[in-house]
Amino acid sequence: MSEQIKRVNRELKFKGTIIDFYQDTMEINGDHTVVWDFIKHKGAAAVVPVTEDGKILMVRQYRNALERYTLEIPAGALGLNVLLGNWKKKQVIKVRNWNG
Repeated sequence: MSEQIKRVNRELKFKGTIIDFYQDTMEINGDHTVVWDFIKHKGAAAVVPVTEDGKILMVRQYRNALERYTLEIPAGALGLNVLLGNWKKKQVIKVRNWNG
């Protein structure tokens, strides 16, 4: 027999630029409730730029959670009015000035 799970309430705890943090009150089998955390991400995309000779271009990016720089493929959050095609073009332009 599977559990019956139903969300009975969602409360916004923090509204951020990229993520929103909610706490959901969930009813399990109609006889008890639990609180679950829910994080809603506003969307992101990445591109993998490859040169004619097969090299993958990376960007150096500071990551606060790691407290250091990392090498990664160009990526970022999508704005509400940003079309993915335009976003990809901007990311490729950013890495075109690479130092081969």
